[in-house]
Amino acid sequence: MSPCRWISVDYLRIGYDEVEQNNPVVILVTVEKDQVPRAEAQRVVDALSEECKKAGLDDVEVEVMEGQRVGLTGSYYFDDEPLPDPTKYPCVGASIAISSKHSALKVGCGTLGGYVLIDGKVMGLTNHHVAFGESRLEAFPTADEASTGVSYSFLQPAEVDLEARINYLEDRRQILIDDQKSMEDTSLQAAKISTISIELEKLRLWTPETSVLGKVWRSSGLRARDGTKNRRFRLDWALIKLENPERFTEQEKFVNEVPSYSLNNTANRAYVANAMRADGVNKLVGDMPKFLKRGITFEELLNKVAIAEEDDHRYVVWKSGRTTHFTFGIVSSIESDYRSSHDVVSDELLVKDYNKQGKYYSFSRGGDSGSFVWDSEGYVAGMLWGGKYENFVTYVTPIEYVLEDIRLVCNAKEVRLVVRKEDETDVVVGPLKGRSNTGAEVVLENSTSSGTSLFDDDAEGVSVAEPDGGL
Repeated sequence: MSPCRWISVDYLRIGYDEVEQNNPVVILVTVEKDQVPRAEAQRVVDALSEECKKAGLDDVEVEVMEGQRVGLTGSYYFDDEPLPDPTKYPCVGASIAISSKHSALKVGCGTLGGYVLIDGKVMGLTNHHVAFGESRLEAFPTADEASTGVSYSFLQPAEVDLEARINYLEDRRQILIDDQKSMEDTSLQAAKISTISIELEKLRLWTPETSVLGKVWRSSGLRARDGTKNRRFRLDWALIKLENPERFTEQEKFVNEVPSYSLNNTANRAYVANAMRADGVNKLVGDMPKFLKRGITFEELLNKVAIAEEDDHRYVVWKSGRTTHFTFGIVSSIESDYRSSHDVVSDELLVKDYNKQGKYYSFSRGGDSGSFVWDSEGYVAGMLWGGKYENFVTYVTPIEYVLEDIRLVCNAKEVRLVVRKEDETDVVVGPLKGRSNTGAEVVLENSTSSGTSLFDDDAEGVSVAEPDGGL
């Protein structure tokens, strides 16, 4: 492409049919706004279409559309999607942000993905760009930061979210008080005012001191790194050392607990029913996992996608994020190619917004960065980091790649998600019998560790990825 102004190449099925295989396959090329002439866009469409025909893919459509990379962390707040009640030991998907006392860091709010065990020590996990914003490419700490002992504190809940929720409730209470003056029977209004007052009293207990979650311990920086099968997934993680003696006294209480499913869209029965229909499972909200299980390997993820598609269903994943709370999306079976503004290209796991008769249900928005992504059984597939405006896709790094990179950077022996004993399993999802990632039967095998690393243990081949496109 000349000029080289493409953002991403996504391979997906787009259409209204609930049976995924009935929708046309589309190669969707997203380019920067007003940067690619119409004639050049048409040349790209014609060239890709010709290559598809040579490969016998006559029914594949090619489209070029304009778009832009999503801004990084969220700075806005939705009144109709309230801040979940803060808890002493935060659940997955909790609102977090760097303390405002670190004024030099120009960052917004993000999401606590959950908790990981690093050689037996529990750490919080989110995105690097949630901690340091779009301007910092290098990992934390640098040599200078390590020698001077500089530190950055995360708060949970985020100060801006807590303040916005308090202001919203105060305004709402005042409206009720004003309306009460013109009522003869004020009992119902008084009950509403009392409920809001109690909630405000609880929220005001969360000061910058009591809200401390911990300090940034290590981060990946923003980069892409070679893995197996020539894959180069984006690495964008930050570890939080959980330090607040007055808040946290028992490490075993840090578990990857899912907050109430009554939040946001999941309160709508039709929304949940759509997800279950697409997934081919028969579950109600009450049947959804309340605690997350282990992270699945990327190979297992591909197997799960193949199993779902073989049965004319879709591999549905969920997330709980700071901004949109609970949402579900559809995993694409083919990775996308993403190009940063520094011309670094990475492979990305793509999650599509759910489309029902032309209406798209968003999987993520700004502020959801750092969210864990899991399936209806509770297995964690990846960690969300970004997407594109004017499109319907979210990009996710497979959790296997995140955990393996943490192990290498931290020189650790073992890195894994925190899993309750009763949720542990030694069963993995193998390929469908007879064919690789195709077929009709699931093979379950005992999990065995071969000790094979996704990455080379040396640090060569590391390239820095531009920190745009985060949520």
